[in-house]
Amino acid sequence: MKRLILTTLVLCNLQITNVYAQTCYPSNYQTTPTTRFILKTDGTALDNKTGLIWKRCLEGNTWNGNTCTGTANLANWQNALKMATSSKYAGKTDWRLPNIKELGGIHERACLNPEINLTVFPNMPTLFLWSSTSYASDATYAWTGGSGYQNHWYTLKSKTYGVLLVRDAP
Repeated sequence: MKRLILTTLVLCNLQITNVYAQTCYPSNYQTTPTTRFILKTDGTALDNKTGLIWKRCLEGNTWNGNTCTGTANLANWQNALKMATSSKYAGKTDWRLPNIKELGGIHERACLNPEINLTVFPNMPTLFLWSSTSYASDATYAWTGGSGYQNHWYTLKSKTYGVLLVRDAP
């Protein structure tokens, strides 16, 4: 019985702290291969398929020239929008939250936990990410996508999730 309780506590802790080891299946078709992106030294990535420029780190993380470090800032939807419009990352002022289609476009279906290309988005935790898309049936909800969850989901705008910024290429 003690062993069962201990195992349950360990598994719960892993879920709470988002500590997973990514598993990718090479036999599956990669939806976001690294070759699709131009990885810039400033911590951004140009998606050659969509023409979008992504920040490689979540808001709150720091790009150290090689990877994302630190702790991500989780935010409710309203604050996520404010983070985007106030960002001056890499000297640019046109950062925004991606819409739900754009967010779904970086979902890597060949991988689990997180379901994102970790070469392009290093140290990405397994969590929901905000999109700019409100839920049409109820304005108190917005769509989220995720690095660790296959499906998009609508959720209360008061919840706190990760913020990944994007901008249109010039």
